[in-house]
Amino acid sequence: MAIEDLTVCYDTSLFLVGSFPSQFTEAQAAQLPPDRRAEIIIDDTMRRMLDVTAGVLHFSTTDGESLPEQVDWEIGFADKVLPKQEGVGRYRFLPHGARSLLSSPHFYPEDKERGLADHAAAGSDFGARIFEFAEVSNAPFTRVTREYGLHLYNKRDIPVGMSLVYFGLHHLLNTTRHGLREAVQNGSPKDFGNAFEATLKTFDDKFRTPMETAAKRQIDAIHDKPGLWHNVELQFSAPAPFSLAALAKLGNTMKKPLSRGNKFITDGFYQDILGYMAGITSNLLNHTPSDVSCVMHECAGEINPAKFWGSVFHPSETAPWSNQAAVDYVRAVDAQAKPGHKLREVHAIATPVTAEVFEDADAAKRILAPFEDWPAPIRLAAGMARPGATTAQIVRAYNLLQEVRGTYSDVALACGAGRQRPAVAGKDWRHNPLEDLKTQVAAIKELRGQPKVKAPTPHRPSLL
Repeated sequence: MAIEDLTVCYDTSLFLVGSFPSQFTEAQAAQLPPDRRAEIIIDDTMRRMLDVTAGVLHFSTTDGESLPEQVDWEIGFADKVLPKQEGVGRYRFLPHGARSLLSSPHFYPEDKERGLADHAAAGSDFGARIFEFAEVSNAPFTRVTREYGLHLYNKRDIPVGMSLVYFGLHHLLNTTRHGLREAVQNGSPKDFGNAFEATLKTFDDKFRTPMETAAKRQIDAIHDKPGLWHNVELQFSAPAPFSLAALAKLGNTMKKPLSRGNKFITDGFYQDILGYMAGITSNLLNHTPSDVSCVMHECAGEINPAKFWGSVFHPSETAPWSNQAAVDYVRAVDAQAKPGHKLREVHAIATPVTAEVFEDADAAKRILAPFEDWPAPIRLAAGMARPGATTAQIVRAYNLLQEVRGTYSDVALACGAGRQRPAVAGKDWRHNPLEDLKTQVAAIKELRGQPKVKAPTPHRPSLL
């Protein structure tokens, strides 16, 4: 199937980020016939999704990422693979053993600095296994979608910037070797700049380069497999670089106390951080052959606003800074993307439809105002839907966003529905992903029934 065979859907659609919870427990999955286990799980998961969503999907969708070895692969890699390496330490008192990597000094032992290249896991490319999962999924995905009368691309997730997580908060803070702490204490901008540059070089050499090389190997493996490449759309998931850029935006909006209005992070420094973080995504985007469609997932890490572990930030419900951060990041990535390598669509983190601000239309449009500057050629999947939200809340919020933008946006959750399970969202989680999907689909059908608005002009019409 060629990309040109697909038609443009100039109407609101559903954007499924990626994961969807399987009905099979890990123990039940282990009892399935080994040669058919993956096919059975993918088939079952997709049918449960498509029974609800088949009429509102556009261009691509996910297979549910529901295989046991695929669910939270980065946690499994961090929890099972890296700790076996020499010199790796973990802090058991944190809520999850895997999360301990965020504050573990295991990449900064006193004797020498070590990076991801020193912790390679044979055959897994740092746990990503993108090619393997794409190959396993190809046949059942194609068969099931055709049975539902759909011609959709198989959206495959490419983790971007996981090296930032493996670099570790402790490594970033323990920078005495580069003189960053002394520069801050002495208040020397020149020394701070030199120390920051040295720290960044360590990250580039030891963590970013090995991770990006591994991701490029996975992309190349998909490209080299006959019958696979043109069935795939790549989704670049950027939780770490986007979230850190968003935090920098927050610092850029805050004023230092007693400083006569000076910002915590200056405009220039924010632009430098934004450009670097966007480059982590655009570097992989530019490596991808130009004959494939690509999307991006801006991610904050958690679907439960009450659960902060594992999430860098939650979108603001009272101020526009986080929406501005979402727009700034996609514009920065777009600016660095070469012609022929532009994004088709971006899933953006945005103020949730359940926020009280949507009860006041004028206030809501002020908080959504940054989306007026969304790059028009890129389709917007606004991650505003929330578990438990009503159809009326979803319709109201997306209508207000449409007023701001002058065009429609696709409906999406803030993250994958697979995070809607107690093991991830928290023991008190009671929302049902399928019921939430039904609510989103009902809202989309209502939005589609309203007067049509102009459609954006895509970057790459040949892909649509």
